Amino acid sequence: MSDGRCGAIVIVGDQKTVNTVRNVISILPESGGFPTCIYVDETLSAKSMEKILLQCRQNDIVVIAVSEKEQSKAAVANLKILENFVKERYEEKNAKSHLYFVIGAGDSPYRRIAEKGGYSTITNTDIFEGEEGVLSPAVLLPMACVGYSIEDFVKGAEDMLSDPAWDNDGVDWAICNYLNDNPANVVYDEELFYAAGMNGNVSFIFPSDEDMTYEDDFLTLIEVEENDVDILLPNSEEYEEESLREIMNKEKESKRSRFSASISLDRLDSYNAGQLIYFLLLSEAIKENL
Repeated sequence: MSDGRCGAIVIVGDQKTVNTVRNVISILPESGGFPTCIYVDETLSAKSMEKILLQCRQNDIVVIAVSEKEQSKAAVANLKILENFVKERYEEKNAKSHLYFVIGAGDSPYRRIAEKGGYSTITNTDIFEGEEGVLSPAVLLPMACVGYSIEDFVKGAEDMLSDPAWDNDGVDWAICNYLNDNPANVVYDEELFYAAGMNGNVSFIFPSDEDMTYEDDFLTLIEVEENDVDILLPNSEEYEEESLREIMNKEKESKRSRFSASISLDRLDSYNAGQLIYFLLLSEAIKENL
């Protein structure tokens, strides 16, 4: 980034790490004037990669390779494609300003590419991996690049750890999840859907009776008080509402008496996202070790 700003950040790496970055950034509110994110993992088809390269040609880009430990052949191939694109577009002498690495310690294909090209490299922590790595450099660096407050995000996680109300709720929530052995995440605020899925346990926005028995399941409501996101719906005989928010609110009110727990945030920002995500991770960790 020779001028300190680019049009898009391309996050490339193994699926778990890329998804973690995507999940964290997706729940945060839009930050005006900052780059957009493009995500590339090993599940992409050749046609999808072609579309991504088209996006790259339309923007001034910076590529950030994020990964833990080893990478699959597909993940390596994706990185090589993007590296070649960067070298061709910006010339090899300027490529180092457009490709950065946040990767695990030790030898790996990504580290060998970084060392051979002389690219800037940050060693990603191996304490937390995959969806547990929300406070790792692999997540925090892309967050900073697209304009979110890392200080607020980490402060939210720290305050969640020191707040007795969060801790007690987290233990109770995890134990009930464990005893009932079901997903137990009912998320009506679309922005929080991915956050609740950080641990891989998330139901669809409207869980069907085939998936859940409301009398027996432990259901958790997560909502944001200040939420102005709404999507107008086309006319249909299937529903009377005019917007997705109206449908969500009616569904929420009809099932409110069935919720076993409720998590309410004043607003969705970096600080509250840090609290919520770390709470979900600790709850899952408690449950898995019971």
